[in-house]
Amino acid sequence: MIPIGKVGEIAGGEEDGRFVKIKQLPDRPPSYLILLAQGPDFAEGCGDYWVKDSEDLEEFINEAWWTITWLPLDGQNIE
Repeated sequence: MIPIGKVGEIAGGEEDGRFVKIKQLPDRPPSYLILLAQGPDFAEGCGDYWVKDSEDLEEFINEAWWTITWLPLDGQNIE
């Protein structure tokens, strides 16, 4: 299961060393933004991807060859 709103550090693939946060959008069914940044505060080097549903989200993460270490929630801004 991929945590929504939690920050993770990526190892592997083209985004190695960057940070990721998944944001659920209010569509029906929900779609998702995959937010990327150079640091866990998402202040610089930001970019994103969009996927249409939870199945595409899981497929995207698997095809990207990412191993994600999800960080503790303490101090995270999960908006």
